[in-house]
Amino acid sequence: MNNIDQKTFDDVAAKILVVEDDPTIQLALKSVLKTQNCDVVIFDRVDQAWEWLLHNTPNVAILDINLPDDTGFNLACKIRKSFECGILILSTRSSTNDMLHALELGVDHYITKPFLPRELLLRINNLILRNRQLVSLKSTVIDEVQVGNWQVSFEKQHIENQKDQVKGLTKLEANVLLLLTSSPGKLFNRETLVHKIHNGQKRPTNRTVDLLIMGLRRKLEEPKGNPKHIITVAGGGYYFQE
Repeated sequence: MNNIDQKTFDDVAAKILVVEDDPTIQLALKSVLKTQNCDVVIFDRVDQAWEWLLHNTPNVAILDINLPDDTGFNLACKIRKSFECGILILSTRSSTNDMLHALELGVDHYITKPFLPRELLLRINNLILRNRQLVSLKSTVIDEVQVGNWQVSFEKQHIENQKDQVKGLTKLEANVLLLLTSSPGKLFNRETLVHKIHNGQKRPTNRTVDLLIMGLRRKLEEPKGNPKHIITVAGGGYYFQE
């Protein structure tokens, strides 16, 4: 653990929610996380954790699956729908079905017990970095942007032109467009887009991203000719051109 970069944990204490009913695992997690100056909150029941979540937002939630009053799967689903934080499942269950189900719910990482402290900390470190980048992105991106003849409102989740024509955007379409327009000229591959835009619903695939781009082009681009704003790079991904 001494080789782990301390900076991410030390500059601002990360708040970690642990929902685990095994006292031995609770103690082990608290011991490991405290080495990184994390603010650790531990509950052994889903209802207790949810009550705390009504008033607090963690950077990362570490969830067991088998809990006394509910499952970590159900809690993960609720967290993903309401909070922008990392979610990590820590469980003795190691079936492929459990792991896939966790991904479908929007869980970021799935680690089986017994766990390696170094792996756990590295995964938490990556989640904290990702979420801070997303918060920074949202704080610097304005709510509205011009794309050709269309004014895009991310708050209202629609586009409007000077003829007062209005077209709605789905949540995923708005997420993709927000990401692309936040960095004009920057190339985003499909894997990055999948990672950035999923919000707790069924996890998008590369094909989902392609379909979202097609939908955005139908709404924003001229019906004839090559796209002028959402550009494809063969084998590379997509970027936004003003």
